[in-house]
Amino acid sequence: LIKKTSVQREIARCRCDIEKARQLTLHAAHVMDTQGMTAARPLTSIVKIVAPQMAQQVADRAMQTFGGMGVCEDTMIPEVFVL
Repeated sequence: LIKKTSVQREIARCRCDIEKARQLTLHAAHVMDTQGMTAARPLTSIVKIVAPQMAQQVADRAMQTFGGMGVCEDTMIPEVFVL
């Protein structure tokens, strides 16, 4: 599957989404450490929205890439998708 351009594009898209959520989380943690919880509250609220959406999108892309095996109990994709 990795040799297919469409799969490579979806993996790259997933990596970008994960990295964006990670950077936002790290920024919120930095603000929390340096300026306190009150200053970080808007950022933590954003993380609470962005991170679950990212996880859902990445799990959805993985499930679509794997096709029928993506819904099989042999992989962890259905567990992640339900969360």
